[in-house]
Amino acid sequence: MIDNNVITKTYYGVSINGISGGVNYNGQITNNIIGSATDAEAVAYRPVVITYADNMLISNNELKGAPAGVSTYYQCGVYVGTGSTNTKIKKNIIHDFYYTGTSGYGNYGIWYASDASTVTQIHNNVIYNIKADGDQSAINYNPIGIYVSAGGNLQIYYNSIYLSGSTLGSSYSGQSIGVGIASGITLVNLRNNIIQNSMTTAAGTGVNKTYAVYCLSPNTAFTAINNNDYFVNGINPQIGYLAGDFATLAAWKGATGQDIASINADPLYTSTSNLTLSTSPASPAIGFAIPLSGIVDDDILSNLRSLSFPTIGAYEYTAVVPTVFNVSGSGEYCQGSSGLTVTLSGSETGVNYQLMKDNVNLGDVVAGTGETLSWIDLLAGTYTVKASMAANGLSIMMNGNAVITETIPLPVSVSISASANPVFEGTAVTLQLFLKIQVQIRFTTGL
Repeated sequence: MIDNNVITKTYYGVSINGISGGVNYNGQITNNIIGSATDAEAVAYRPVVITYADNMLISNNELKGAPAGVSTYYQCGVYVGTGSTNTKIKKNIIHDFYYTGTSGYGNYGIWYASDASTVTQIHNNVIYNIKADGDQSAINYNPIGIYVSAGGNLQIYYNSIYLSGSTLGSSYSGQSIGVGIASGITLVNLRNNIIQNSMTTAAGTGVNKTYAVYCLSPNTAFTAINNNDYFVNGINPQIGYLAGDFATLAAWKGATGQDIASINADPLYTSTSNLTLSTSPASPAIGFAIPLSGIVDDDILSNLRSLSFPTIGAYEYTAVVPTVFNVSGSGEYCQGSSGLTVTLSGSETGVNYQLMKDNVNLGDVVAGTGETLSWIDLLAGTYTVKASMAANGLSIMMNGNAVITETIPLPVSVSISASANPVFEGTAVTLQLFLKIQVQIRFTTGL
């Protein structure tokens, strides 16, 4: 265990290297500060390196390079090399790896270069200020937040990445990438990450590009890719690359065949070096992650994740969701008459309410007034109400439903018979009235 140390003035910070047949087991690199904000005391290359290590935990570290940069390329905060299995990279802050040269090379926050034989967890990390000039001729020649160059079987969950700065090449056409995936990679699970890329060119406009995700493998490399916030506002911005550039979220969804719940919105980071989120106005990332209970239960600060509306990215916030009110109005009406009224027991301003019939939207949304809401003259069906925050669309179903049924009028026949017919005047006659009602009997069977 390497725990609670400050390590400076080195080329490598911590390097744990086994050999084939001589693997290191169950190591921990935790709660360390490796690097310095003072360039003269910085870690010049890689704070953490592991090879041939099994079940290694790299957690709660601050890993940093020289803020003013160095001429060494392929720097990275964490390098996971050959023979490393069951690796866990969690709750680290990784920043300031800056290649100052102009020869078209890259740096990375986390570099994974092992295999796909076991699950590797990359959860709740913060990555920023990864800089280089870049060169589009190869993926590894560019600044990348999380770079996967070999293997796969990765859980990349709840990370916050921000690439910024004016360093992309003027000598070469570079590109910056939030998450970069080389060819031949499999089993990538990319969910609940914020990826902002705002990098620009060192000089002029150039033909440099900025990406949230750049994938040289086919879309089948993603076992799941969803609930991410892709915000690219750098030079020549692209949401992603998959056998071609995709500049819009809609086009990217078509390319991945997934990403149904991913968003393209400014996450409202506090700054380029502080990736906490704004709460006023509220970041669009708040409340829009998918719960991963039992896999990631807390955030980078060990705050528990919401079981219903967790926040995308490394930091958890409490989402403001609509208050739950009750739906009522079940009953019957007679065929041919007016329908019934469905009522919601309350509403809130700033919330929109959508009536749904048999799980399909019915009519327009109704803005909350602070009072009860009613929908009139409704015919047979099961009615529910969905409430959505007007500010960000975060939605929740209201409690209960109203089941309205239609009754069908039953035919009635009437006949009258006399005890004698015809009769003489003054003769007593007994009349019999016959009323016939058709009864519908419904049988319900259960298996």
